[in-house]
Amino acid sequence: MNNAKFALKSRFAAMAISLVAVAGLFFIEYGHSKGQLWDFRFNAYALPSLLTFALCVGLLMYFVNKPARTDERIWIAVFLASLCIFAGGETLQRFSSSPNAALFWTMLSAVGISVYPVTLYLFSLAYTNQTDRKYPGVTMILLSTSFIFIFFYGFTNIMFDNDPAHMKLYPWGFNNVAGDGLIFPLVWLDTLLILTIMRLVNFRRRTRNVVLRRQSMIFIFATLIPVVGGSIFDGLLPIMGVTSLPPLAMTLSSVTAVLLTYGVLRFQLLTISPTLFSDTILSIMHEAVVVTDAEFKVLHMNPEAQALLGVEGLAATQRLSLLDFVPNEQAATNLRRALSKPVKAELSKTEKRVNLERIDIEAQNGHSTPVRVTASMLQSAGFEAHVIVLTDITEHLRTESIIERQVQVRTEELREARAYLVASINSLEQGFVLVDQKLNIVLTNGMAQKLMDSNENLIGSPLLKATAGIEWNIKLAETAQRVMDKKEAERLQAAAEDGRFYVVFMTPVLSGNEVLGVAVIVEDVTEQRILERSKDEFFSIASHELRTPLTAIRGNMSMVEEYYPEVKKNKELETMIHDTHMASLRLIEIVNDFLDSSRLEQGKMEFHLEPVAIKPIVDTVCKDLAEALKSQGNELELKGLSELPMVQADAGRVQQIVENLLSNAIKYTNNGHITIAASVHANKLHLSVSDTGKGISPESQKLLFRKFQQATESILTRDNTKGTGLGLYIGKLLATNMGGDIKLERTEVGKGSVFTVQLPLVHKK
Repeated sequence: MNNAKFALKSRFAAMAISLVAVAGLFFIEYGHSKGQLWDFRFNAYALPSLLTFALCVGLLMYFVNKPARTDERIWIAVFLASLCIFAGGETLQRFSSSPNAALFWTMLSAVGISVYPVTLYLFSLAYTNQTDRKYPGVTMILLSTSFIFIFFYGFTNIMFDNDPAHMKLYPWGFNNVAGDGLIFPLVWLDTLLILTIMRLVNFRRRTRNVVLRRQSMIFIFATLIPVVGGSIFDGLLPIMGVTSLPPLAMTLSSVTAVLLTYGVLRFQLLTISPTLFSDTILSIMHEAVVVTDAEFKVLHMNPEAQALLGVEGLAATQRLSLLDFVPNEQAATNLRRALSKPVKAELSKTEKRVNLERIDIEAQNGHSTPVRVTASMLQSAGFEAHVIVLTDITEHLRTESIIERQVQVRTEELREARAYLVASINSLEQGFVLVDQKLNIVLTNGMAQKLMDSNENLIGSPLLKATAGIEWNIKLAETAQRVMDKKEAERLQAAAEDGRFYVVFMTPVLSGNEVLGVAVIVEDVTEQRILERSKDEFFSIASHELRTPLTAIRGNMSMVEEYYPEVKKNKELETMIHDTHMASLRLIEIVNDFLDSSRLEQGKMEFHLEPVAIKPIVDTVCKDLAEALKSQGNELELKGLSELPMVQADAGRVQQIVENLLSNAIKYTNNGHITIAASVHANKLHLSVSDTGKGISPESQKLLFRKFQQATESILTRDNTKGTGLGLYIGKLLATNMGGDIKLERTEVGKGSVFTVQLPLVHKK
């Protein structure tokens, strides 16, 4: 209820009380004028009315002093005030010793009896939540009707004969004679009270709240008893002329006061409590809630519970047992045991809750639903009850089943994947070790166990401890830590004291930017090293032994061509000798390449590093290859070679590199353009050789700078007329040993390539 509406109703109540007070003052003045207002004598018949007055005053003070100002509390307070006026007037009437005094106090009690049925009816409207926008108008009409009857009662003889001379003395005191019009206020009063009773009965029938049902029953009896008794003894009998019985309306009204007092003390009558709002609270809950007594008889259930149990209408009136919906005896026993010990607590505070994860509930239509039960036993306001929440877990179980199946499938897939992974790792010829962030071994294969000379299970062992017996020139644990710190893979050469050689490859295991561990692969390359060494020794010996006879052949063929003119007369002989001479030159070149590569790989080649000028070297190479340039129809351009700083290098090796690069450009370019350019960047001289020749395919680019590889269109074929395939390999080794490098800057098939050699500049002191 909003504040404006509450204020309006409060003003109506205040107006009613004010009018009653004005009427009281009027009658006081009226009686006082007779001068006999306080003529009293003791009369035992006045005691029931006095008791009612005292009870009503006590209740009125209780409701007035309560902080809550709800509509029903306001109207019950007005009702008690009118009942106080009625009881007080009748008490003083029976104590009066003169007709004038008795007549005055009778009129005062008439004020109370005319107002209290209206206030009681208005209370029933507020209590049963039947107030609406017509409520203020109804209030005004009913109160106005009460004041009309008060006027006819006090200023006319229609309802009672108000002549003191006609007052009759009975044992219970002076009473005036009933008039012909008394039937009208009596019908009006009884109609309001009957409507009040009907409204309360209907409210009790509709509500499922135990507390409200008991409260409403108290109001019904508190209204019904004085209505029936008062209508008979104070209305019908006087109208029928029966005056031998005393008026009992007020005596019976004491029952109303007693019942209200009992309700206040026993059931917290009209006290704001969560219990009063339980219907609304339960109706908006999405869970099924059932309230039962200590024997599991259903007292109340919300709509969700009715739908779950298949119950139509009010379950409380059917006296169903919740255990009837639990067909499983064990589940019913568990529920009964779980709530066997009552928890004494207020409705808002429970010391113990019982959770049953699953019970199957079978509805009246036979439909079974799995539910989770959360229950509490409460004891409050003189009754015990189980508050049981039934949560439908059908979807939860279905989801849980799906998740379980998915977990089983994923677990099986992971198990199979792990089995495949372990089998694959164990089948490796290389040793494999996987370590975590703390360098503890997570996974290893048989080859790694063999390398670490261990027959024990190394899973969980620190890598440092597991490799303690390995006598290598590198520390695996330190290297693994470095790989994790840098988050970069490393490839290392390891040599053991027993003469064996290993290649160790370590890579970090990353999840996003987080390092989970390190994977270590160890390969025994001892046999490969021995084979390579044997091959290198063979090439070295063979090349060395071949140089002497090849040099002799070259010299002899040169002398024959130059000093024997008879040869030139025979064209076929001249061709044979020329071909032999050229073949010897080619063989010498091949042998020299073999010897150079062998000496470079074994570190036996000597380098005489000294300040070297680049331009003279380039000029010499261009002069030596001028004939080859001309024969291929190529043009040569030199750029930026003037005023270059000197480099720290071996002049002969630099010339060998430049000659190799220019020779390659000439071989793969026909009728094109070749450029040699120089520049200085970052303390290094960059000498570039670019051509407009065939270019290099992506497949061939991967094999550059390797032994016996050429930039041909097919990586599986070789052109023996264009070299050994060792030129770039030797050139890169030469440049590296002098502190430089050779790179393929760019290339494009059909448009040419650019190779750059980098050499360090002479350091200025």
